[in-house]
Amino acid sequence: MKINTIHNNQSFGYNPQYHAKVQKTLENKKRENVFLAQYLSQADKFSLAIEDKLVELEKDKKDKTQSYLNLCDYLIDFKDLIALNIESYFPNLKYAKNLLEQYEKESKNVSENKSDWRKSLINHLKQYIIEDKKAISTNSNEQKTTQDTKEESQKVLKEFQEQAIDEYLAKKSSELITKFTPSQSSPEGFKSIAGMEEVKQRLQEEIIDYVSDPAKIQEDMEEYGITLARGFLLYGPAGCGKTFITEALALESGLDLYRLDISKAGSKYVNESANNIEKAFEYLKLMAIKNNAPVLLFMDEADSLAMNRESSSASSGENEKVTTTLLKLVQQARDNNIIIIAATNRFDNLDAAFKNRFDSQIYIGLPDEKQIKMLLKSELSKRLKGKNLSKNEEALDVIASKLKGWSNRSIVFIIEKAAKLAKKNNRDEIKPENLLRAIEECEFEKIEEKDYQKGKKNNLIGF
Repeated sequence: MKINTIHNNQSFGYNPQYHAKVQKTLENKKRENVFLAQYLSQADKFSLAIEDKLVELEKDKKDKTQSYLNLCDYLIDFKDLIALNIESYFPNLKYAKNLLEQYEKESKNVSENKSDWRKSLINHLKQYIIEDKKAISTNSNEQKTTQDTKEESQKVLKEFQEQAIDEYLAKKSSELITKFTPSQSSPEGFKSIAGMEEVKQRLQEEIIDYVSDPAKIQEDMEEYGITLARGFLLYGPAGCGKTFITEALALESGLDLYRLDISKAGSKYVNESANNIEKAFEYLKLMAIKNNAPVLLFMDEADSLAMNRESSSASSGENEKVTTTLLKLVQQARDNNIIIIAATNRFDNLDAAFKNRFDSQIYIGLPDEKQIKMLLKSELSKRLKGKNLSKNEEALDVIASKLKGWSNRSIVFIIEKAAKLAKKNNRDEIKPENLLRAIEECEFEKIEEKDYQKGKKNNLIGF
């Protein structure tokens, strides 16, 4: 049975004022006890959602089924664990006392044949309250050490987390998010990237080193005020490796990578686009909690969302709302364990404030001759009839010099075209003349790099 984790504020045992206090207190305690505060906050909401479901089943006369009975047992055990931990770690909330009062008050208005699980909740909550109103961790014959309690809470709350997030929020809040799954064409980490040494070094130092050694974050924060990167803005011509380097970063760091589907974020309805983006970020926040590690968000074609507000095309109220929402979410990303990699082919079309939210703006330009030669070797060596040419250093030098001004993507396309020419020629090996002819036929794809650098406005369509 799947549970809707969005509480409808009408269930048995719900006191709006008190539960709001619980959520606010736990939110404020995150810095002191981040694990328990985060999970107990969600657990409290989730337990109320289970109660909603039980009440719903009773109204639909679907109670007494095995699923209903199992859910009753799960709720009692789950609520027991929540009370145990909140009373142990946050005694000032008087969680058991307040819930007990609410349950006893409402039980008077519930028919006898529908009070089984309610009575059980009441009886279980009573064990946490003694005459002097101080909380106790459990009955004397069931005393657990603090370490045992922590281990048990981690295990059970982890189970809650997986059900609540995976079964519900994954469907409702991740409609705009696609998780990256490596394929045959994906990189195998930074070793798959030809060149880009400076970019790889910065990503290594500012993201990967911190992920592999979390203590380094605290040390650098205390000694230098330096924290984990909020994100990077990659810009430059299309097809030069912005997506590829981001995928390589995910594999190199071991972090989950999610992509924001720009096409689904937009909406014709007022405020809908901004709301959609907020849902996506909320989902990523929960994924980071679940993984107990940062997550990467790749935001390609960022200029289509965070448009320059000084331009007439971005002057509508909806565009203004989207940009303002993005500014807030990017600002909060680091606190929510989200690292954003934004990419654009149209740097000057981006909103200025959005650009300034990122730790670094990195230009990903056209490959130089060394990078082109590495790319030629890599692509040709994958083809049985291209292996000989991949080892011909002199020929590759000549071809690489001819390919200056083409993007990585265009160079791969040229190699594909050369392979087809060789195939037509009696299935011959790929030869230098095939590549040279393919270059001539693709001259129109050559790029003027200066059009993509800062200060050069352009209206090119990205891909």
